[in-house]
Order: sequence, then C-alpha cells, then structure tokens
Amino acid sequence: MKNIRNKKPWPTKDAMEQVYEMQLWGNNNSKFYSGIGSHDPEIISPYIAIVSSFLKSFKNPIIVCDLGCGDFNVGKNLVDFSQKYIAVDVVSNLINHNKNKFKMALLSANSLTHHGVVFTQTIWRLLIILYQCDL
Repeated sequence: MKNIRNKKPWPTKDAMEQVYEMQLWGNNNSKFYSGIGSHDPEIISPYIAIVSSFLKSFKNPIIVCDLGCGDFNVGKNLVDFSQKYIAVDVVSNLINHNKNKFKMALLSANSLTHHGVVFTQTIWRLLIILYQCDL
C-alpha cells in the first residue's frame, strides 16, 4: 500500500503558469489563450445561454464568482447579468492581462494567491453563484 502522507500536492499554480507561458492550449494570436474549450462556439454558446438564462431568472442580480476564469472569453458574456462578477484565476499574469483588457464596471478580477498561499486544488471552469455574500 502506498504511503499517502509522502505525496506532495500537484503545484497547480506552476502548472497553469506553464500552460500559458508555453502556449500549450495554442495561442489564437494572444499571449493568454485558454484553449478551444473556452472559444469554440459549439461548446461555449449553449453554456453561455443556459447560465445567462439562470442569472436573468433572479428578481435582483446576484454576485457571481468565476473560479478559473482563464482568458475571460466566456465570463465576459455573463458580467451584465450579475450584481458583481468576480473573476478569479491562479495565474497572476493572466489576471493582470484581464484587468487591462476588460474594463467593466461590475467586474473584479483577482489572483487566487493570498499572502503567498496558493490553493492547490485543480481549478477549471467552475461557476459558483453566491446568493447572499458580504464582499
């Protein structure tokens, strides 16, 4: 039986930085590109339609936190349906790029690093709806 205690967590931040630095998902003429899964209309259009519909169903717009926002190609379509849209990613340079590229009043872009501590869980496209949140 393996000794699980000796297993080190996968360094998600380092791995994801490498994905963008080496353009492992392609480049689409951009320094930061989150791959075909975040850009193919056949994949993202139904997702955007369903999530938009869900967000519009609330009497009052809600706060949305998009963990693993990537190049923000999907999230940029959802901002207008929220009270506030919090875009988060583990890749700090990507977040800085997004802050410069996307200037939206309801948008808050943040790195997933806090005081040198990085969340090490695998973070892909995860949309969390925060109903009553004091941010």
